Amino acid sequence: MLKEVIPGGVLASKMDIHPEKIVLAKGTPETWPVPGDDEVVIVPLGGIGEIGMNMTFYGHKGRWIGVDAGVGFPSDEADRERGVRATIVDPLSLEPILDRLDGFFITHAHEDHIGAIPFLWPRYLNCPIYCTPFAAGLISIKLEEHADLEDVDIRKFEVGERLTHSVFDIEAIAMTHSIPEPVALAIRACDGVIVHTGDWKMEPHPILGTDMDIERLTEIGMSERVLAIVADSTNAERIEGLTTEASVQRAMRHIMNEATGAVVVCCFASNIPRIHAIAEEAFASGRKVAIAGRSMVNAEAVANECGLMNALPYFLADFMHLEGLDQREKALICTGSQGEERAVLGRIARGRRNIPAFGPGDTVVISAKAIPGNEPAINECIEQLRTRGVRVITGEDFVGEEKWPVHVTGHATQDEIRTLYSILKPRAVVTVHGTQEGMVEHALVASELSSVSRAIVPVAGSVIRVGAAGAKDISVRGAVPFTIGEVMD
Repeated sequence: MLKEVIPGGVLASKMDIHPEKIVLAKGTPETWPVPGDDEVVIVPLGGIGEIGMNMTFYGHKGRWIGVDAGVGFPSDEADRERGVRATIVDPLSLEPILDRLDGFFITHAHEDHIGAIPFLWPRYLNCPIYCTPFAAGLISIKLEEHADLEDVDIRKFEVGERLTHSVFDIEAIAMTHSIPEPVALAIRACDGVIVHTGDWKMEPHPILGTDMDIERLTEIGMSERVLAIVADSTNAERIEGLTTEASVQRAMRHIMNEATGAVVVCCFASNIPRIHAIAEEAFASGRKVAIAGRSMVNAEAVANECGLMNALPYFLADFMHLEGLDQREKALICTGSQGEERAVLGRIARGRRNIPAFGPGDTVVISAKAIPGNEPAINECIEQLRTRGVRVITGEDFVGEEKWPVHVTGHATQDEIRTLYSILKPRAVVTVHGTQEGMVEHALVASELSSVSRAIVPVAGSVIRVGAAGAKDISVRGAVPFTIGEVMD
């Protein structure tokens, strides 16, 4: 049942289910506030009403910190045609708080959470960046490519560590997601806790890394006052049950053993648990394994440095070393799941030189979901592969008698959201990281729970005040003005 939803803009029609309980946020754009001693001010700029460009600010006692600095992905064909590679929060929009901005905390190392860093540091932002070792490795590579590594203060923390920085007390709690070392941030102030989840799902037995720290989350829910949770909405519309990376590994086992020719598996470069699972099954089936694509090679190198790939035999030093092997001996893990023309899979599809040849009898697996707007490019790549006689298995497909999925989401669906909130017992929920429809669905799911008195669906830039009284002391004060910058090819 819907308790009270404070929407920050025009919402989907299903919000009219209980119109008498909907309070429309009013107010005009304002300047950045000065946070008081008795409040935490939350300002989500990116990842609101869209997938990507995640960036949220927290203010307390006159100071600010940022959480994540990601890029957005242009879905408009016209933008892509004029060379827009990504979008970021315009750094000039942050000028009003730069002298009060004490640091950025990174929840995990996906592009929509760290991709803006080389375009913001150190030219526009010079505050410290706090992150886990794996995230630090990928961020360092990005900054080194921009020749700015030595000028940026990167400070590592371990999963589970509690930090005191400026006026903020922050604990990094282990979550599970499709990348190593994802954390939620428990931000303590005003005699309570605000939990920023980052991206997460419930993965019972992760292939790599630590389990989600249910015990610690339960302790916080039982012994502390969770004033609010600022939480991922990416899959809040989905109602299916738990999906696991272990099921994808079984799909890869089936494919590697069944395929009579070469196998190419394409996935996101930073999905180290999946890369590990694919490689493990390829090696077990008697294949030689190579990886290709600069971002994937970099991610695998960082994972090696963090001790995450030690259990595997060595990859081939260069993917061209697959040439000369029997097709049945070949396995390639590569980039290009979004149909990018210059990525490895796109080059394979077009039969470019300096790429191993694949054709009839070979199998290509796209182990990823399409980012909205990329469907035409992906479909074109698939058709080119099929024209070459390659069997293509997409992220929507299932294989084997048990119908194993070749891709599962890294984001929580409705039952997982309910489970987390029943553990943390938040007084209020702020929905972020999702489309408008997904954020509305998230608010509806959260409002069913007895502990949740308010669910806020913000617009980008909403100024949300949380006081010590929790749900009785939360309000939306308009929005700060900001603009979007474009990263061009």
